[in-house]
Amino acid sequence: MENNAFVLELINLTNDFRVQNNLSPLSVDLDLAEAAQYHSQNMAIADFFSHRDPAGNNSQDRAEDFGYESRFVGENIAVGQSTPQAVFNAWLGSSGHRANILNANWNEIGIGFYFLANDTGSVNFNTYWTQVFGKGTIENPGTTPPSPNGGSSSPVPTGTGTPTSNSALPPGFDPLLYGASYSDLIEVYGSDAAALQAHYLNTGQYEGRSPNLFDAARYLAAYDDLTNAFGNDLQAATIHYIQMGYWEGRSTEGGIFDPAQYLASYDDLINAFGYNLAAARQHYRQNGQRENRQQDLFDEGRYLASNADLIQAFGYDLAAATQHYISHGSKENREFGSFDPSIYLNNYADLQAALGADLNAATRHYIQFGFAEGRTGA
Repeated sequence: MENNAFVLELINLTNDFRVQNNLSPLSVDLDLAEAAQYHSQNMAIADFFSHRDPAGNNSQDRAEDFGYESRFVGENIAVGQSTPQAVFNAWLGSSGHRANILNANWNEIGIGFYFLANDTGSVNFNTYWTQVFGKGTIENPGTTPPSPNGGSSSPVPTGTGTPTSNSALPPGFDPLLYGASYSDLIEVYGSDAAALQAHYLNTGQYEGRSPNLFDAARYLAAYDDLTNAFGNDLQAATIHYIQMGYWEGRSTEGGIFDPAQYLASYDDLINAFGYNLAAARQHYRQNGQRENRQQDLFDEGRYLASNADLIQAFGYDLAAATQHYISHGSKENREFGSFDPSIYLNNYADLQAALGADLNAATRHYIQFGFAEGRTGA
């Protein structure tokens, strides 16, 4: 999860130190902030610690992907520190990181922080920090809150102050509903209602963003566990989506995001990533949702049932079938359609009596029993 208070404190620490060294404070750029937050989260979830991510992108690439207008970008990263002061001290103790902080050419900054409680990978530091610097056109310098350490004041991230007027807000505006409507806002601001409201006033309304694309009632109805937990509490459902559901891959359509199924659904993704589940998650969040890609077009049961050697190798192991298709079957142009569950049912009266018109049950029966019995689905 992110922590907006940590982000703001680290921005202030950075700008205070620059002012103490006769340099101008940095304005916060939303594109840099989104790139920094994404990189911190990606390092935690994809299990790496590097300026270059598993997709091969560096700090300049990420900033450009999030819309930053300049490739004149620098980056500091760190893992394991529990507070903004601790990570800032660590950076000041490194000549390269300190030089980045004191580079007079920078005029903008973005900070990312992500905490992964159950961090069990090979890189397991729980806390992941990213500080991105840039030289670009300052679009909105924001306001200047007091520095937490009593020193000079420094810019606040665009959209993170409390707005002074609600005159530009649409009737019934709900900042959490607005945040839940956009993945980039979830990743940068989480459930910080004040920050989300300010983002809409300062940026979102001028970008033509809708304040209410997220359907909380539909999200609740898609999951029995949420209905049992929250009843008809739409605000609780919205908060759950922002804080947990989005990161779990939940959607208003129901079902948890399965990166393997997503990969197997598109040959272009298989060709691009192979069996790289982290890259699949990243692609769906960055591109797939916006392209309206489906999460689960691959019919792993029919793939199994259409290939006798796979039935013998995997039985009714759908996850193994999906992995096989991504790693091998797609390149081998394996058969999908030689087994037809509707034909299989029509061929056998006992199956019709037992299974009715349930095609998924028919496919499972063939894999588990019918194949060995010499039955046919063609």
